[in-house]
Amino acid sequence: MTINKVSQSLYIIQTVELLKKEFPDNPEMLSSFNSIIDTVSHTAPEVISQRWNKIYNLCITHCTNSNNTAHMNAYNIYHNRIKEYYDLYLY
Repeated sequence: MTINKVSQSLYIIQTVELLKKEFPDNPEMLSSFNSIIDTVSHTAPEVISQRWNKIYNLCITHCTNSNNTAHMNAYNIYHNRIKEYYDLYLY
């Protein structure tokens, strides 16, 4: 049985879309996430894995309040998705 995987770029974009849903009323965060999506969309496949750094940097800069549900959800989304990404594409 063959499992169809989405492209690495699409997987990262889907991750950012999940993160965006945590900040529907925060235009600054939405703009930053949209910028990441644009960057990922124009990234060569051989360096696409480096785009996780942009997501990580945004999260460690703006999602630091452990009492904020959206921040903790963003942390969990990032953590779970990057782990799955490595399992799917890099191992």
